[in-house]
Amino acid sequence: MCLEISCYHLGMLFLHIVENVLWVEENNAELTYMYISFRIVMYLQFLVLVSVCCISRILQRRYHFLNQQLIEIFKYVYDDKEMLRKVQELYSIHRKLYYLSEKFNNVYGWMIFFILISTVLSLLNSANFAFLTKTDCDQAEFNLGPYIIYITAYPVFYACSTTALTFACEAAKRNAITLSTLLFRRLPYFTGSRLIRRELMTVAKSAKELIPSFSAGGFYQVNQYLLSSLFSTVTTYLIVIVQLSLST
Repeated sequence: MCLEISCYHLGMLFLHIVENVLWVEENNAELTYMYISFRIVMYLQFLVLVSVCCISRILQRRYHFLNQQLIEIFKYVYDDKEMLRKVQELYSIHRKLYYLSEKFNNVYGWMIFFILISTVLSLLNSANFAFLTKTDCDQAEFNLGPYIIYITAYPVFYACSTTALTFACEAAKRNAITLSTLLFRRLPYFTGSRLIRRELMTVAKSAKELIPSFSAGGFYQVNQYLLSSLFSTVTTYLIVIVQLSLST
């Protein structure tokens, strides 16, 4: 996780250096200095964004691990003592994962909300800036390097990270639902002792009740429907910009 975050930030640092060099070559050094505070805030947000993506993927993998453990419990024959230990361990890990996802919402909920809003604004601003830059290009010739970085690189990073975050949260919730479904589907065919059956029923009820739900500050759920709504908004705005540019 630390290596992945470090690679992301080294890439962003290299991109920022290239952008600054291109701005200075255009004799826009004062514009570069003006953006320093903005870039610092943006990097802080990217740090949290990459961290949130990594943590959400960890939750997804842990729920997938629980599903594999459950399949192993029903697939292989264990003595009662060993099987009881595995079921209780499964129950304990599941509850810890649920409370971890609740803490995840409490700590990062508002930041996820801010990230989603920033993603939309970044995409819309870059689209608008692209058309303004095209108009300027028609009037004079200048280096497009820094403008291309500003228009494409940062919005693409926002869009990819937001998509990865949404898919990881959705996959974690889907794996949790799969765990509950598997338990209720296999329980009628379980032929072990009553004690283990009772423990499995407890785990099944807990898995059904404690399904993680990821939200952006409590305003809306982080799922694929939200992602499609965000990109639909951006697409609609792009259509409006194209129509306005064609009419002028």
